[in-house]
Amino acid sequence: MKRCPECRRDYYDGTLLYCLDDGTALVEGPASSDEPATAILSGQSAGERTQVFAPLPPPSVTQGNSIAVLSFVNMSADADNEYFCDGLAEELLNALAKIDDLKVAARTSSFSFKDKKTDIGEIGRKLGVAHVLEGSVRKSGDRLRIAVQLLNASDGYTLWSETYDREMRDIFDVQDEITLAVIDALKLKLLGSAKTSLLERPTENTEAYKAYLKGRYLRYAKNDHRGAAAAFEEAVRLDPAHAPSWLGVAETCVLQAHYGLIDSREACSKVRAALATARMIQGETAEALYIEGFAAFIERDWAACRTAYRRSTDLDPTNSRALGTFGVISCVLGNVDEALTLLERAREADPLAAYPYAMTGTGLVAARRFEDALPFFEQAFAFEKDQTLALWSFAEAKIALGDFDEGIAAAERGAAISGRGPFFLGLLGWALAVAGRASESREILDEIRNRQFGSALLPEACLLGVLGERDRAFELLTRAAEECAPVAYYLGLPRFDWFRDDPRFVTFAEYLGVPNWKQ
Repeated sequence: MKRCPECRRDYYDGTLLYCLDDGTALVEGPASSDEPATAILSGQSAGERTQVFAPLPPPSVTQGNSIAVLSFVNMSADADNEYFCDGLAEELLNALAKIDDLKVAARTSSFSFKDKKTDIGEIGRKLGVAHVLEGSVRKSGDRLRIAVQLLNASDGYTLWSETYDREMRDIFDVQDEITLAVIDALKLKLLGSAKTSLLERPTENTEAYKAYLKGRYLRYAKNDHRGAAAAFEEAVRLDPAHAPSWLGVAETCVLQAHYGLIDSREACSKVRAALATARMIQGETAEALYIEGFAAFIERDWAACRTAYRRSTDLDPTNSRALGTFGVISCVLGNVDEALTLLERAREADPLAAYPYAMTGTGLVAARRFEDALPFFEQAFAFEKDQTLALWSFAEAKIALGDFDEGIAAAERGAAISGRGPFFLGLLGWALAVAGRASESREILDEIRNRQFGSALLPEACLLGVLGERDRAFELLTRAAEECAPVAYYLGLPRFDWFRDDPRFVTFAEYLGVPNWKQ
């Protein structure tokens, strides 16, 4: 049994890590309210316990100079303006995050309260912040009405509020006014250089800016990498000097390459060009280095990958995407101890978002710690029931553990959400084959072969392997490696289990050069 040390609710589901009422880390058994919130995960056998990570952080302590920026409410008749509301709030969050004396809650954790009627005090407690900025946007054509208020999280009282009736062309002025008003209300001091940096505008082109915000929305709210890529491409077409959009182009390229939507080698070439343009405009950034490290991983330049990620996390120690991605990569490369530390830091940086929990579970699956991974997937689903990365890795883990029904259901759900992309189709076909449903698996194989994907060599190879067609499977595996299909490097995944007893698998692994792959 587990108990929440805050509200003292008891839980008999041993897979849960956090209280479903207040988000507090659960402790084992009946506990007093002053016990440390340490999560203990179930081991491989009954009665056995393995502490996978260091103690999870206790409920956040509120800091005086701290704030959460919530997603702004769309008051427009057009639901498509949702992207603009999220984007405006995120831009304000990013501006406030530049202030050294102000702690700003991560975007995904802050935005997790979207469309929920959560009390401001509860938001403050869960995020460990003293203030909350919320707002709404009503947009009609080029006319905007933006209402904003700054609240004291402890009592819900308004510290400052304002309504702006403006034209779209004035959006940058409005953002500057809101940012400075919040700083003034919080009684923070800005020196001249800090103020200049805070109010720096990457673009004055409102159409490019809208395309950029749409790309961000599709990337982070909808997980639509193709749609996001198109929006970022439109943004750089409208303003070739907008560095954040070039980073958007680069990131969506590596993500599409990872999921087999586009050719990996062509993608990395495009990434390099986009990063070079961004660097020429704004210099070195943590965001660019994170993308650079991802591209280096795809190209199997392990040393460059580690160097880029370590530099990125040095520049921005709280970027959960960089920490999470580097954590999974470290698992793939056999550096599991380092990976667990990185993944824990990712969860600490963004504690109410599905992503860092999904990444933790994925890393553990890559390290073949399937049972240990499951609680993290459950936590990810509690935050976001259709988190695609969690669905993928959860399906892998469940199939490896022999729970075919749940594994196949997760793979089917992922295939539906992804528009039956190659990544999930291959997973579903493999899962069906492992479960002994060969005829259904071959139907999936035919679907993969009949559709036009950027790269479906690896999904087909893994499917053929479990169906017993090993010669053809190894031929496709080799081609996938030559084409830098990155999931081919995840040698610990269960889908490779049907190759492990074949000497050609050792040759394949040695060709990839993945460090410590036998671990």
